[in-house]
Amino acid sequence: MVRNKMNMKNIKLCILNVILPLLAGFIYYYLFCPDVILIAKIDSILKVKYHIQIPNTNFMVRFVRFYLLDALWAYALMFCLFIILGNTLTALKKSIVISVVLSIVMELLQLLNVVVGTFDICDIFVEIVAICIASIIIIKHIKEERDYEKQRS
Repeated sequence: MVRNKMNMKNIKLCILNVILPLLAGFIYYYLFCPDVILIAKIDSILKVKYHIQIPNTNFMVRFVRFYLLDALWAYALMFCLFIILGNTLTALKKSIVISVVLSIVMELLQLLNVVVGTFDICDIFVEIVAICIASIIIIKHIKEERDYEKQRS
């Protein structure tokens, strides 16, 4: 029974902190960023386009387009790794290291023109902030689980 409760908690964690941020980012990209390679490929497969043109002149539009979506990706990655690696403090530490390293490597690959994209040092900063936010939430989750287990004992 306790095992099922923990599995259900991980499923909720996954849905709220992995799937929803990725889905929100994908929907934003699809609606407002038709120039993204993945979105152009989806358009060619579906043969239908549902895009909304908004100018990049507004600070908030630029922030969401160029930074928030990367933050959502890093946040979701952090939670995904944490769930996969074992839902413990040790898993948290490993998840932080892997997430930060992967964020830096992805930007460096853009700098070296190995992958399509524009290198931006601010992306690394924003992604590390997102990883820190995810870590704080995970620590809270671990503490709640420990408190729950103590109450059961």
